[in-house]
Amino acid sequence: ADDSLRAFVWFSHYVMYHPSAQEEGMLVVENCDKIGFYKMITMMPMKLGTQLDRLTIGVLPVKTKKFYLLETPRWIDVFVKILGAFMSKKMKSRMYLCKDW
Repeated sequence: ADDSLRAFVWFSHYVMYHPSAQEEGMLVVENCDKIGFYKMITMMPMKLGTQLDRLTIGVLPVKTKKFYLLETPRWIDVFVKILGAFMSKKMKSRMYLCKDW
């Protein structure tokens, strides 16, 4: 877990200080590979997840321009629809769920 955190911190600093990320923002692409709910929530140790949350939520000053989730399972589709009720129109326009790409 310490190596994963160290790698993510290094990557975050690299992105944070990169001129393109500062000016253009960031594009995130994640392939969910139709992962099950239990497997998704137990994939990362809780301590590491908490540390990454502290680093990224409100601290990492890089804006996300687009967020693509590929091969999403049905539970993620439902979860995003529920969260969509609380998201701004601008944030919703940045998220893309792609079943088959």
